[in-house]
Amino acid sequence: YSAWVKGDHVRAAEQARVALERARDEGRMVRAFAANALGSALAECGDLTGAEQALNEAIELAGYETHVGLLALGTLSYVLARQGRLAQAERLCRDALGMTARNGSLQNARLPAAGNTMANLSAVLLEQNELEEAARLAEQGVALGKRWGQADTITYCSMQLAEVRHAMGDEGGAAAALE
Repeated sequence: YSAWVKGDHVRAAEQARVALERARDEGRMVRAFAANALGSALAECGDLTGAEQALNEAIELAGYETHVGLLALGTLSYVLARQGRLAQAERLCRDALGMTARNGSLQNARLPAAGNTMANLSAVLLEQNELEEAARLAEQGVALGKRWGQADTITYCSMQLAEVRHAMGDEGGAAAALE
C-alpha cells in the first residue's frame, strides 16, 4: 500500500504478489486485501487484464458487503471503464452501491469505500453525458469522504466534481470543487 500511495505502482504490484502468496493460509479478508492491492497496482501499471483477474478474486473473497469488497468493486469499475466497457462499469457501480435504477436510493453508502465508487460512477455518467446525476454522485462522495475523514476520497471526488462542473459549463463551480 505504501508503494502504491507513493506512486511506485510496479513495486506495489510486486509487493502485493508477495503478500498474496504469503497469505494463502490466512483468512479470506487478508487475501482479499492483498488481491485488491494487486489489482489496484496492476490497473495503474496498465495491465488491465491482470487487474481485472486480481480484483475479481478480491471480490470473490471479500464479498460485496465489506469495505475491501467495495474497494475492489470500485477499482474494477475503473478498469472496465478504461477498457471502454461503460455499461458494465455503470452496472457494477450501481450494484455495489445498492442503487436501484428507478429512484437512485443508496443503501450501501455508509461504507467509507463507497465514496470512490460514487466518483467512478460519476466518471462513467460524465462519459454518457448524464451530468446532473454525475454531479450529485461526486458531491455525495465528497460528503462521505468528509464524514470519514478520508483525504484521498475527498480529493478524488472533488476532482471528479470539478470535471463534471466543467462539462456543465460551470467554471466557477469547477474551481470551487477544487478549493
